[in-house]
Amino acid sequence: MAGEAIEKIREKEKEGQEIIEKAKVDAKNIIEEAREKKDLYLAEKDELLKKEEATISSRYKKETDEAIKSLEEEKIKEIEETDQLCKKNLNRVVEFITQTIVEE
Repeated sequence: MAGEAIEKIREKEKEGQEIIEKAKVDAKNIIEEAREKKDLYLAEKDELLKKEEATISSRYKKETDEAIKSLEEEKIKEIEETDQLCKKNLNRVVEFITQTIVEE
């Protein structure tokens, strides 16, 4: 009877060890799946961030280019207006200088 009890205890210990080993394998599999899902998530997140960065960069580049073009157009307009004023008043300036020289 004591031998049977010892045998049952050993069987239960063996079953317990098998359960523990199976639980360890299952836990390792769960951890590995979680790592794979994490890696996939990070890869997808990185891809989305790259696309978003490209979109934002493109938008700001476009806005910057438009602002620069607008400033260039304003400066060109100012230069043209100044040029027109110079041309308009050139004859007056030449006439004034000529009269000043003649009077001296």
